[in-house]
Amino acid sequence: MRPIKNFLLASIAILMLASCGKKTATEQNSSSNEATNKTGQAVIVGLTPDQARLASLDFGKIVYKNIGTALQVSGMIDVPPQNLVSISTPASGFLKTTNMLPGSPVRKGEVLAVIQNPEFIQMQQEYLQTKNEIGENESQLEYLAAEYQRQQDLAVGNVNAGKTLQASKAQFLGMKSRIEGQKAKMGGLKARLQIIGIDVAKISTDHYQSEIIIRSPISGGVTKVNANIGRYLSNTDVLFEIVDNDHQHVALTVFERDVPKLHPGQPVRFVVTGETNERTAKVYLIGKDINPDRTVLVHCHIDKEDAHLLPKAYLRAWIEVDRNEVTCVPTEAIVSSDGQEYIFVVNQGASDVNKKTSNQTFTMIEVKKGKSEGSFSEVILPSTLDIEKTSIVTKGAFTLLAKLKIAEEGE
Repeated sequence: MRPIKNFLLASIAILMLASCGKKTATEQNSSSNEATNKTGQAVIVGLTPDQARLASLDFGKIVYKNIGTALQVSGMIDVPPQNLVSISTPASGFLKTTNMLPGSPVRKGEVLAVIQNPEFIQMQQEYLQTKNEIGENESQLEYLAAEYQRQQDLAVGNVNAGKTLQASKAQFLGMKSRIEGQKAKMGGLKARLQIIGIDVAKISTDHYQSEIIIRSPISGGVTKVNANIGRYLSNTDVLFEIVDNDHQHVALTVFERDVPKLHPGQPVRFVVTGETNERTAKVYLIGKDINPDRTVLVHCHIDKEDAHLLPKAYLRAWIEVDRNEVTCVPTEAIVSSDGQEYIFVVNQGASDVNKKTSNQTFTMIEVKKGKSEGSFSEVILPSTLDIEKTSIVTKGAFTLLAKLKIAEEGE
């Protein structure tokens, strides 16, 4: 209210300055008109050419605009599940190094931490031992296969006993089964080592890896760091949380009774807590589940994404649930006085403020202000007003109101 009050005072000062000194006959006639032409809702106010120039008035037409009825709700900035990642260590161990802090930017594949554990060496030793045993047993299997074939050949000529053939067969099949079991064990060890990030191709008797590296699976920013150097971590502990802000959306909480008014594609305006600028979005998905507090979650896509928006930031939003064409004027053209709202209609000759006429006159008419959108507001006008032929004051209405108040006090 203070800027409006200051503007009124400035306008009064300008008009009083323009009115100072000896009144001309025109000015006296103007004041007389203001004091005597109050009839019902219509009040006429006049300005001399000098006053009109000082007031810097602008003029325009009453227009038709589509303005929607807004459903006010609350919500927060959110990201899709695939853009919010919780990172744990794939194997238990001690945190050796990390440079991450909450807010740190990271790139996909960047090193987040190094985990150390002597058990990693034991796993590699077991893998290497199993691999070597398979090699030895496969060599033995070749010998047993040849022996089994020889015994089969001898059995054809009844040279050897059947018992010898059966023993050879049992040894061959037993070794074959043992090798298959060892290969299965080696495959499991290999998978475990690959999961924790150890390259099995580099394992040798003189090269074991006691550390594993944890890398970022996405690009984004670190939101949480839950570990410190030297801490022992299990594979259920969450070390970091990383969020990718490239695909943010607005999650709105809408009461159950208002859900039937919604549909995908509806425009949404929202303001994040702590900001003043208004952003826009569109309804994308409407939840199918009602929460215990009888609300439904509505997801909206932001028209112009901003990486500086923080996930989980609270906001106020307005969903446009209905749009109708209504008569509108610039919000600046509407003035309030004694609890009523008015606009000033331009009378004949007033549209040219430089015209050397005796005075410029304007009629103040009462209106009812409706919905607002942007810089325009809906107005309900008198039924007798011819909208097509009417010009109004779009800038400087407060100055005219101030002039009128001065005339009233003088009367």
